Amino acid sequence: ISLRSLGIEGGEVLEAMVYLVILVTGVWATVMAVVLPRAFGYMEDPSRRRAILVGANPLTRQLANLFLEQGRGVAVVDAVPWRLDPFRDAGFFCVVGDARDTTSYEEANVDRDSWVIAGTTNDDLNLLVAELVHSEFGVEHPVLALQSPPDDFGVRTRGWAELLGGQGVDIAAWNGRIVSGNAEVMKVDLEKESSYTLVKDLYRRWPEQAMVLCGWVGDDISFEVTGNKVRELDAVSLLVVPGDARDYLEAAAARSRVDTTAESAKENGETDVATVSS
Repeated sequence: ISLRSLGIEGGEVLEAMVYLVILVTGVWATVMAVVLPRAFGYMEDPSRRRAILVGANPLTRQLANLFLEQGRGVAVVDAVPWRLDPFRDAGFFCVVGDARDTTSYEEANVDRDSWVIAGTTNDDLNLLVAELVHSEFGVEHPVLALQSPPDDFGVRTRGWAELLGGQGVDIAAWNGRIVSGNAEVMKVDLEKESSYTLVKDLYRRWPEQAMVLCGWVGDDISFEVTGNKVRELDAVSLLVVPGDARDYLEAAAARSRVDTTAESAKENGETDVATVSS
């Protein structure tokens, strides 16, 4: 109702002030929603970005440990209660629920910034989980383990999903190696110019001896571990069993330490780098 039509003096000015207050309030709320989280350090708080692991098994437990070491909140979703017992005993938040049901992810507090890793032994279920959290919760890059990736995986996902390990993974076999104590996590610093070759050689020569769990860019976890994306990584964490692959990785790690020490010596003005390399 127009205040002027009611004969109220100064009605136009009052109406304009009302609209101005509404506009300013909306702008202020929008700006503060962006500024305040940064001002109070929320955007840098590692615990704000949660990791949701779908499927409770030894492989996802290794991933949970990596996230926990980074101070991330971790939730584990599985439909079978007893599978969650080891996670619950270790202090992880557990959700007993169907991986195909959105309420399971609501209970796990999934949002668009969450890492969601589908690590069950069922390829079809993992694909369904990735599609579900992407479409329903806006998760931009869900990660899924596939034992036999479909030929059209890249076309089907259009780049919005990542393969755990960057290729097909025999989840059941790795679960067995972890349970038997035959596999352990190893972190290897990468040389930028040879990182692609290192990961490619591992999978080409010893696919059953090593599996990339994740990459690292500084202190941030990355699951983009294929192709040229590997060259952007500073390090990789892998599951490794004793054998040629482990020897290869230990040699690569030793070279990286030597190069780092030599570079530090140069920066400090030291000329006798040979003694450092020995």
